[in-house]
Amino acid sequence: MSIVNLIEAQKGEMDDLMFWIDQLRVSSDEMDVIVRKITAESQQIKMDGLPDVS
Repeated sequence: MSIVNLIEAQKGEMDDLMFWIDQLRVSSDEMDVIVRKITAESQQIKMDGLPDVS
């Protein structure tokens, strides 16, 4: 179950809701780091060209 589904299931329970919102923030930050790394590596490959694999 995704964090968003868990948040939606927590209607009326603010403490749990705040916990899941914090977890969503942590997960989003982690995903952002991963995407930035992939983007930077892709840009580097694009600038350097693909290695000759023959």
